[in-house]
Amino acid sequence: MADTEKYLKLARLAREEENAEDARKYYDMVRTEDPENAEAKFFYSYYRIMDGTKGEAYNNFVSLCNSISSTLSLLSVSNESDAEKKALLRAMVAYLWEALDVAASAELSVHGPDNNVKIHRTCIAAAESIVAWCEKEYGNDSDALPVKYLHLKNKATHGMSDYRKNAEAAYALGDEIEGAYSSDPALMEIAVDSWKYAIATQLEYRAYFRDKARPQRYAEKIQKYNPGYQLPAKSGCMGK
Repeated sequence: MADTEKYLKLARLAREEENAEDARKYYDMVRTEDPENAEAKFFYSYYRIMDGTKGEAYNNFVSLCNSISSTLSLLSVSNESDAEKKALLRAMVAYLWEALDVAASAELSVHGPDNNVKIHRTCIAAAESIVAWCEKEYGNDSDALPVKYLHLKNKATHGMSDYRKNAEAAYALGDEIEGAYSSDPALMEIAVDSWKYAIATQLEYRAYFRDKARPQRYAEKIQKYNPGYQLPAKSGCMGK
């Protein structure tokens, strides 16, 4: 166990330093010592993509996505604290989308665009399984809601899935946060960002939305927390 903790500390340090080679090596050591370590299982697969060749990126990314279910099963029986589990879930969502960018770029340069739609759909399914597990375990816990937000933000940034569905989810996420955490400035910043994205998306694709007055109503909600906000003329990405 002492070796596991040492290797895990070295792996996290390499991760902070963006040293893919060392991170992969030390996470491999952790999973060798402790095969049930969820963090090591996920990040070893992640760093296989970051430290591998372009020709390996597609298959390595699919392997990472396919391993999410077993990683979550390990997390279910882990002795880690809830705070540590939620931190890992947030990291998994964020790093999964980073891995997608690397794998999609590599695939495009090696084989052209043929597999890019498939690889994006694989990523969405994997990320949504993380979000679903987090919701099942923690509901609208203040540390769990950012997991849902990270996924939604990345889908929006990558232009993935149905725009109307993304906007509806963003409206709902903002409402969910406001309903439980209206006095929490950090979480309300997420709620406002979600509403802004939903409004901008609806205005850009207005023909797909039935409730034409919703952007104005939500602009008024936003102005309670951000008095200077005005309805945008065009759409924009979450976080912009």
